[in-house]
Amino acid sequence: MKKSFLILSVAFAIFAISCSEDPKPADPDDPGTEQPEDPDDPDNPDDPADEEVTDLNASNPETANCYIISKGGRYCFNATVMGNGNDGLMESFDTKTTAIEPTKAVLVWEDTGGLITDVELVDGKLYFTCGRGDGNAVVAATDDAGTVLWSWHIWSSVEPGTVAVNYSYPADEESEYAGEEGTWEVMDRNLGAFSNDVTDMENSYGLYYQWGRKDPFSLFLLDQSLPGCHQVAGSADENNGQNTIEYSIANPSTWLIGYQYGADADQRSWVYSADVEGQYKFNELWGNNCTYGYHETYPQKTIYDPCPAGYRIATHLFYMYCKDSGGNWASTPEGDLTIYEGLTIPKAGFIDYSMGAVTTDTSVWTDSAAWGGNDKSFRVLPGDSNDQTGRGRAFPVRCMKVK
Repeated sequence: MKKSFLILSVAFAIFAISCSEDPKPADPDDPGTEQPEDPDDPDNPDDPADEEVTDLNASNPETANCYIISKGGRYCFNATVMGNGNDGLMESFDTKTTAIEPTKAVLVWEDTGGLITDVELVDGKLYFTCGRGDGNAVVAATDDAGTVLWSWHIWSSVEPGTVAVNYSYPADEESEYAGEEGTWEVMDRNLGAFSNDVTDMENSYGLYYQWGRKDPFSLFLLDQSLPGCHQVAGSADENNGQNTIEYSIANPSTWLIGYQYGADADQRSWVYSADVEGQYKFNELWGNNCTYGYHETYPQKTIYDPCPAGYRIATHLFYMYCKDSGGNWASTPEGDLTIYEGLTIPKAGFIDYSMGAVTTDTSVWTDSAAWGGNDKSFRVLPGDSNDQTGRGRAFPVRCMKVK
């Protein structure tokens, strides 16, 4: 109470001093009168040009759907390009150009109050101020009507580390990567996590993604009674024909309920299709079609990949190699899964089709559509690198460096 009284007293004193007498009108010939500040004066502290801004594309012009911020400050990035640009387009995509012409910028959501402020669009660049501390947020560029043209994840945390995984395939192996060798560099934590220590619980979980979508979901925003929470579109009892790629882009914070398009309970995807064959069109959203076992050591990164510049979703082939090269892949008593030395997946659970309660589980998505029926996607879980499940669920993801 003493502190509040002191603050009020000081504030009142300042107010009284400032209002004690009318200021003299400015007289340019009288240095004793208050002179107006020249906005073009380089010594004017209020000159916007003097504000220090870090351009996130200055040292690396590659654009991406996620930007890592490791300290508080004012930042900007190129907001006229979808994802990683035209290099991220696949033949199966309806989108044929990645150029956009936004006129405004907005904060879509943040899971830490006051993390992102002063969001604006100037000359095609999205500017924002990031406060200190850990947190995740999504910002977006819109047109004059407020329709979101594209959105980006801001990951405020320490720069994540990586773990090197060396691979070598026998030359006589019957596969398209026979004889290949190299090194995968994989993030030491889930995308959006603040720690790589799995005993740190929620700080190691990261964010959750419906397979093929670029926009994340936060556990802190699932409660529909809270302001700023994630919205829900569709119903488990309807075909949800409005849940298209275009709709997901325009509604980055909206959970799209999976439509069951087949007899299998896991034949449910957030993006609408009338039948199994209709889902095949979306197999390359994260770059790896994997039709009937086909793999690549470094598939193409797409405009829907949620990883930062220089990274992509960790590949299904990477997880298979870790398991087949001697990994135990049995979960710990706490439920965590070490897939390789230095790489442990926390028991973060997943968000089920109707955005219900988070289910206890130890899983991450891979980049790959599943072989066989080819209308689901692969996830990793204890003892299995080839588990197929519906794309309408949301799991955490890991990122690996692009080569």
